[in-house]
Amino acid sequence: MTSLTSLTRERLEQKLTTALSPVYLSVIDESWKHAGHAGAISGKGHFVLHVVSERFQGVPRIDRNRMVFEILKQEMASDIHALTVVAQTPSEWASDGGQ
Repeated sequence: MTSLTSLTRERLEQKLTTALSPVYLSVIDESWKHAGHAGAISGKGHFVLHVVSERFQGVPRIDRNRMVFEILKQEMASDIHALTVVAQTPSEWASDGGQ
């Protein structure tokens, strides 16, 4: 993980925490898996995001992803090459074993 992607990860965590008040949030930097890939060469990161929030209650999955992408639109334009999103309600997360 580079210092740039580390700073990006911290910024993602901060923005998502502020916007969604998650009960669980995990942002994993997988940029190292993509060394030599076009996005990695440009310095942009590859991240896996798992966010659990009451704000997703009653919101279709596609719209949850849209919410996340809207919150992170600045980073998507400048610092993120790829983002995998898992967005769940607390009850969905609990049904999955809370993991």
